[in-house]
Amino acid sequence: MKPTLLVAVLADAVTVRDGLLHLLGGGITTLMRPQFPAPIGARLALTVYFQFPTGHRDTITFGALCRSSSGETMFEIEGGIDVESTDGDVISSASIAVPLENAGVPSPGNYSIEVTINGEVQATVPFRAQLVDPGMMYPFGAMPFG
Repeated sequence: MKPTLLVAVLADAVTVRDGLLHLLGGGITTLMRPQFPAPIGARLALTVYFQFPTGHRDTITFGALCRSSSGETMFEIEGGIDVESTDGDVISSASIAVPLENAGVPSPGNYSIEVTINGEVQATVPFRAQLVDPGMMYPFGAMPFG
């Protein structure tokens, strides 16, 4: 079985522990920012399923290419994760937390992140960036984490 993407989502926080994906605030589709250019300020959560013969080691590569609605490339991230099959009869998974906190977008608008696994496009994660009045971000005076 070739590596197949199961999860691709933007989230507030993503970590991986013992191969398990932990995410908080997943499913981001709108980024509200008081000014532009602006950081994405989120992470991309990925989980890939694979099945190899017992003892087989391999590297699964991934890519995240962000484009504007006009097709202009905003940023591109590539990486890989080393995997090993411990039981060829069982489907295994590998999870990846792709840091996008400092990646950015230049202006309000619609964007998408094209996710590739081993060079094959397997998902597109759409989102929009929206300009908001800084005073309206926390209308009741509650600041996050503060």
